[in-house]
Amino acid sequence: MFYVARIEKDQSRRKAMLTFIVAGAGFTGIETMGELLEWRSALCREYGIDSSEVRLMVVEAMGSILPILNERLINKSERYMKKHGVEIITSAPITEVKKESIILRDGREIPTRTLIWTCSVQGK
Repeated sequence: MFYVARIEKDQSRRKAMLTFIVAGAGFTGIETMGELLEWRSALCREYGIDSSEVRLMVVEAMGSILPILNERLINKSERYMKKHGVEIITSAPITEVKKESIILRDGREIPTRTLIWTCSVQGK
């Protein structure tokens, strides 16, 4: 997506290309987001993209991330990710995945070209 977005002139298409969503905020989802955080700067440099254009999101159906951890560790993890620009959306099941967006139960549609599914085998 960085490679393609670097030459995209349409701003709404470029924004969707640079929006990366991880569905699921268990260990796998949060670890995946950590990897995306690690790679963001290098990819932005390589493809000449301002890092402020890259939108990283975690979308979770349950009320919090990392539900098997204690509250202190959950809060620490959330603070770290938010400090590094990750948007965390909880209590928001994904009800539909389209070619260029996702739809949340509350009706919000988020344009994206990259959805990484780390949830259960079956959506709710």
